[in-house]
Amino acid sequence: LDAPWMQLCPASAASDSDPKKGKGLANKVMKMKEDITREVLNRATAMADREERAVLMTAVNALNKSDTTRALKVLEERLMQLSRRGQQRQNDSSDDSCTEEDGDSDDELRHRKGSSGSNLKDDENDEASQVATPLDFLPPADEAIEWESLCQGHLSAKCRLDCEGCEWGLGVHAHQLEAAILEQGYFVGPEPPADAQQLAGQVMQGMIALRKAGVPTFYIWMFDEPWQVMLRMWRHAEQVLQGPVVLEPTFAAYHLDYSTAASRGNRYNGTNFALPHRDYTFSDSYDSEGRPKVLTIWIPVSEVRADNGCMYVVPKEFDEYRHRDDVQEHMLVQQSGWLQGKSFLSFPLAAVRALAPAAPATAMGWSGNTIHWGSQCHKASADCPRASIAWVFKRADAPHQLDVTPVNYEAAKNLTLEQRRLMIQSSMAYFRHWSTVEQGPWSASSAMGK
Repeated sequence: LDAPWMQLCPASAASDSDPKKGKGLANKVMKMKEDITREVLNRATAMADREERAVLMTAVNALNKSDTTRALKVLEERLMQLSRRGQQRQNDSSDDSCTEEDGDSDDELRHRKGSSGSNLKDDENDEASQVATPLDFLPPADEAIEWESLCQGHLSAKCRLDCEGCEWGLGVHAHQLEAAILEQGYFVGPEPPADAQQLAGQVMQGMIALRKAGVPTFYIWMFDEPWQVMLRMWRHAEQVLQGPVVLEPTFAAYHLDYSTAASRGNRYNGTNFALPHRDYTFSDSYDSEGRPKVLTIWIPVSEVRADNGCMYVVPKEFDEYRHRDDVQEHMLVQQSGWLQGKSFLSFPLAAVRALAPAAPATAMGWSGNTIHWGSQCHKASADCPRASIAWVFKRADAPHQLDVTPVNYEAAKNLTLEQRRLMIQSSMAYFRHWSTVEQGPWSASSAMGK
């Protein structure tokens, strides 16, 4: 691990004037190098273990049902991914040993063609169509009325979703969105139709009401309208991913607050994750034929400006380590260096793209391993901070990483308030590393002081 600081502060320079000081500095640098190496190995091992667990659980589940075809597919897919990584490492070794003239050329790393990914795990009762209900919580009979009262009638909590035939106005743009994901790693949809903007406006009013009541922004998912937004995007996601999709049972809601961030830092109710990151590895995000398996959908319910908290992405063409999930820079896209207060990026800052400006309800999305992050709201836009909802669709035939069963369309459409609450609490727990919000459980009654 040849680190750049070895050239910045060589021990020999210090040892010329003070040999003891030079030796101490060299020991400190070596210790730092060992610590970084240990951390890299630990993270790489954890990443590999997570991938292997998902693949093996999917294969074992298929074998338990005597579905050897499905088991073979997922195992063959995994072998092709491992072969791809091995070839990349071999190319790296060749680059290191080649002459200076040869070193100026880049090796093209191709995806290995192989079998498609396996289906997600499901039992005889079709777990993907069911969501567990907490046994120790009995909500009041009029809970829906209380939630609706809390949001001053802007939203409905009756769990009545009829979205058959409803879309987000993206049907004629499906091929363009699919091409954008493949070529750029993200898409920004066209101007949304009037009914979509109206629906987004309702969600925005609900978020404002929740903030006034002191209820975490995640609880906007107790209402029907965010789920209507999701269901209307469902078919578009299937077009982009070229097949049936399921919902990862974690979702998010954001409502930025300039004053709170300025006084208490960026960890608060409604905040976003403001550090560059990938949500998934390349192997998680693409199959061995290069087809995307994961799609994050991000819908603003407010206007999006460059100074009110817009999203940033790194386009695919500038992401050198996009497919290199065999090296540390793949997931550690931003690292704190040994120089105090400094960070090191594994992507060119000049290539960053701001997803702004955008009207409320503009559909945006990115592949699972696209580098992205949300920015803070500036003082100039303190009166209109960005608000949005987000979730992840995954191809139904892909191995599932989380311990909670994914949700299909029918299950999402028929969730009860109790089931929504359970998923909200699970989502808040999953994202607790960037928010200090109390995990709950919350209820409309407690927020209204009843």
